[in-house]
Amino acid sequence: MLRDEVRRRSAAAAAGSTVNLICEGGALKDCDDGQFLAQLGLKRNSRVLASVASPDEGKALDEVPASEAERSSELSRLKADSVALTERHTNSG
Repeated sequence: MLRDEVRRRSAAAAAGSTVNLICEGGALKDCDDGQFLAQLGLKRNSRVLASVASPDEGKALDEVPASEAERSSELSRLKADSVALTERHTNSG
């Protein structure tokens, strides 16, 4: 019921996407027997985190793997930046 409403209102929720609902640190389960939200433990001021995941979302990352040279270059740049920040912090103190 709530999951369907979130999916309906969400512009990002496409057909086949999964809507996850979390309240008070626990995942909300679907109840088909017509339970009210209060019976699930939700109150008027309860906050519910909703996340939408598409099954095709992770495929884009697998289709275009970064080359080893690109990864190495990026790591070298990050290391040089962190060393420069450390030296700047050490010299300013």
